[in-house]
Amino acid sequence: MLTYLIGGYITLRLYKGIRFYIIKKRAKKPSKLMKGAEPFLLHGNKTGIILIHGFSGSPYQYKHLSKKLYDKGYTVFAPLLPGHGTSSEKLMLVKWQDYFEKIEQDIDYLSNLCDEIFVIGTSFGGNIALSTSKNKKVKGIIVGGTPIIFKKYPFSRTMLALMNTFKIHVRKNYDKYAERIKVRETGVGYHSIPVSSLYHFIKAVKYSKTLIKNIKVPIFIIHSKTDTGVSLKSVDYIYKNSKSKVKKVMLVEDSYHNVFLDKDKEKISKEIIKFIEENKK
Repeated sequence: MLTYLIGGYITLRLYKGIRFYIIKKRAKKPSKLMKGAEPFLLHGNKTGIILIHGFSGSPYQYKHLSKKLYDKGYTVFAPLLPGHGTSSEKLMLVKWQDYFEKIEQDIDYLSNLCDEIFVIGTSFGGNIALSTSKNKKVKGIIVGGTPIIFKKYPFSRTMLALMNTFKIHVRKNYDKYAERIKVRETGVGYHSIPVSSLYHFIKAVKYSKTLIKNIKVPIFIIHSKTDTGVSLKSVDYIYKNSKSKVKKVMLVEDSYHNVFLDKDKEKISKEIIKFIEENKK
């Protein structure tokens, strides 16, 4: 019996290894961008706003907020994260450090156009935003639904190891709030994620947590009380551990994890603009 189990395990590992090799090789080939996933730049005044989308998402997540910010006169830049906007297979080629290196490049780019920059991040984009305060041109950070502490830790080391043995991709789950605003149907992003990429997602989240103590610029933390994945304790952790003199928290009721997409988006947009106006030069 043990011989059969070992043989079956080896067969599965070989099968999975061959599939992984084929998919990763395919991922290295050029891919066409998804419609709506394009990075964009809206030229305005000398106050620049960088919008960082979430893991497996795209700049399309900022369709509403970007318009509000641009209408106010700001220069708005929504870059595309590495490995995003084409095929989820591309995520297999991305290391966790790549996300933080990319945002540094994006800030340098926008610094050539603007005198001051505010960084906004939703979900995992917020984790990346937390790393930007060391840049002298960054005058404020705004994060929404940023995972520092999970309600239920998504993947333990053991679970990831088991999943990595038998699976290459895992499908995303959508809660009732996501279904209500039709994220699955109207969102531009990936609906499945390579298991290997989850390692780098978790490492990036953990790394961002170590950077919070270095934040001294004004920070605005937005979170849904009904976020089914990210704990409200994340808000407390960021608030208590950042060294910012100006700290603001906004909690919304009955909202999806990405608060910029749900029914309070108008109110949130106004509060973000108010925060920027109060803290810009």
